[in-house]
Order: sequence, then structure tokens, then C-alpha cells
Amino acid sequence: MPVFVGERLRTTAAGSRRLMLADDRLITAGPHSPWLINDFQFDTTTHEGNLLTTLAKRTLSVVTGCDAIFASTSTAILKKA
Repeated sequence: MPVFVGERLRTTAAGSRRLMLADDRLITAGPHSPWLINDFQFDTTTHEGNLLTTLAKRTLSVVTGCDAIFASTSTAILKKA
């Protein structure tokens, strides 16, 4: 099922959700983890790109070899650049 920039995702109390992006980044959200894909850009020629996601609460895991990641929660902003 496709997921688009601006889409809000949510997991159930017993569930989790895995999302594979076009640049092979794998995002996994744990139980009760509402989150939003704010921005995603990936150039298939240069393999450069970035991801901006907001996690409202709980857990989010990102596995990537990409150059830039920005994630924000209610208490922190995480950046790998």
C-alpha cells in the first residue's frame, strides 16, 4: 500500500508497522505510535535524499545508509546529516 508525504500513520496497541522507502530505508513504528511523514526526497540518479518525520509518542526505528535524517518528537529533534 503506498504511503505519501503528509500522511499520518498509526499503529494499534498490539501492532507495529514497517515501511520501506524508495531509497531502501526501513522505518518501523512500535505499538501505539502515531507518526507523520513530513517530507521525503530521493534522487534515483545521485542516490541523495532526506527524510523528515514526526513521531507523536512511543517508538520509531529507522535503518538507513542515507546521508540525512531529521526526526522530531514532543521532547527532542534528532538529526543525522
